Amino acid sequence: MSEPRTLPSDVPRTDAAAGRADLVLGCEEGPESFARRSALPAIEDPGYCVFWYGLPLLAGCDDPASAVRAVLERARSQPIAECLDELDGIYALAAFSKTERCWYVAGDAAGMLRLFHDRRAVATSFLALLARGGYDTGGLDLRRLVEFVLHEAVFGPWTPLREVRALAPEHVLRLAPSGVATRPRRREPLV
Repeated sequence: MSEPRTLPSDVPRTDAAAGRADLVLGCEEGPESFARRSALPAIEDPGYCVFWYGLPLLAGCDDPASAVRAVLERARSQPIAECLDELDGIYALAAFSKTERCWYVAGDAAGMLRLFHDRRAVATSFLALLARGGYDTGGLDLRRLVEFVLHEAVFGPWTPLREVRALAPEHVLRLAPSGVATRPRRREPLV
């Protein structure tokens, strides 16, 4: 197989011009369309295309790009969802599987960088996900809305919209046109 490569920098990135670097993905979206509108760093190999936000780290790697390359190398012999279990740092990472035609999304173990999802999309910002539209405003959870207004955050897996949930720390989300599935990360305890 060929070596992982960084996506070309000459691809027009509309969000980069606006200074935005949110990770906002729809289940039908492929890596090419996401790369055109995203300012996020990315690395591609024959099996996957990976985008990240923040600082994914891996023992023995000097920087986020080398950590992502190491994950891609491991993904040649085991499922990518299991490879994501090994990452540390504060990050959100989306890996598009070219064979399965779906996204695997993971965030940092502590939940410092939150990820929000519904049945058809995932984002690093609740408001960015909301901006995609198509939500029933009758599905507002008034208790969570008050919490959001008072604290500028909603704690736990809830959000002001019943359709939208926060991905729990230590979980990996599989986003595909057929729907969303989450699973706990399988990590060895640090202590």
